[in-house]
Amino acid sequence: MKKLILTEIDGKKYSFYYEDDLLTEMDVLVPSKGNVAEIGQIFVGQVKKILPNIQAAFIEYAKGQNGFLPLSDLGERKDYLKCGDLLPVQIEKAAVKTKDPVLSTRLALSGHYTVVQLYDSRIGYSAKLMQERKEYLRAETEKDLKALQDGFKERFGECIGIVVRTSAEKEDVTPQMILDEAKALSEQLGDLYKHSKMRTLYSVLYGKASFGLQKYYHFRQLGVEEIVTDDKDVYEELSGAAKKDGFTELNIRFYEDPDYPLRALYSLQTGLEEVLFKKVWLKCGGFLVIEETEALSVIDVNSGKNISGKERESTFAKINREAAIESARQIRLRNLSGIILIDFINCKEESSFIEVLKQEFLKDPVKTYFVDITPLGLVEITRQKKTAPLSEKLMPNR
Repeated sequence: MKKLILTEIDGKKYSFYYEDDLLTEMDVLVPSKGNVAEIGQIFVGQVKKILPNIQAAFIEYAKGQNGFLPLSDLGERKDYLKCGDLLPVQIEKAAVKTKDPVLSTRLALSGHYTVVQLYDSRIGYSAKLMQERKEYLRAETEKDLKALQDGFKERFGECIGIVVRTSAEKEDVTPQMILDEAKALSEQLGDLYKHSKMRTLYSVLYGKASFGLQKYYHFRQLGVEEIVTDDKDVYEELSGAAKKDGFTELNIRFYEDPDYPLRALYSLQTGLEEVLFKKVWLKCGGFLVIEETEALSVIDVNSGKNISGKERESTFAKINREAAIESARQIRLRNLSGIILIDFINCKEESSFIEVLKQEFLKDPVKTYFVDITPLGLVEITRQKKTAPLSEKLMPNR
């Protein structure tokens, strides 16, 4: 059972996502200080600095708020970029501590089944789609998607790319549903692009949905089966969205019991505390020690007891296998990103757990890659950075 809990604790909005009663993802809405932008928002910004030595430009997208724009994002258009130019930019990566957000001019709008992006020409199908399903969707949609691209080019003079997302895997998602959404998104993107030329500096061209709706759309793509909330406004908002989308199989439930609040029913406070613990116990008796630094994150696998004799190797294999599954869960739950090193037990001689680790990473909606085993026997992983790690959101002043 895939279940999403949406609630408010101590004045902050939280989401808790469970798969088979196991807490898998957690997030908190951090109140903005000043004019802080979120991923996906689109602004009219102004070029403040162009630094050829680092191949980047700094764009002021809101009063006193600058973002980092790699010149590679512009392609051939970088040759025409000048200080003072106004251009629409999208927040691609959120600001982290002292680092400015990363911007893109390749504006993208995401739907349930497709993503449409400006200054692209690809028609792509998610690598996570099963091969048979991918071939079927390609045969049924590619020609019409190409026609959408041609129509956009004719109307607006620019190319767009269209990607069919993993959420199109389900058989009840028809090719026509994909085409209808791609058409609507391309029209929305075209209007946004056209009007951006007439808008003033700092204009917000595209905002973000509420916290509840963001989570609804995100976890819908992951196949969530039930959403429970004790917030009446959130319940009505999500019920309306599900009805509009025709998503009738999703059970959205309003929880109301003043004597036994939602946080107590699901032990949410315990989940909030445990996600900050460095030590994570395994069922086999071993444990993980998780250390987060600004440069990288390290997970150390420990046996938890003295092991010797004939069962030594089989015990190590058992611990490593369980540690691989739990490490993947903790990486996703804590939203660790960048370089991640895992020190498994006796890694150089016993590496059967690597395939287990790779399979677990396929469940993560954020791109996570097994890189290699280093000469020192450490497993090296990289995970795409989307937002700040959960620990930073929960303890911003630490």
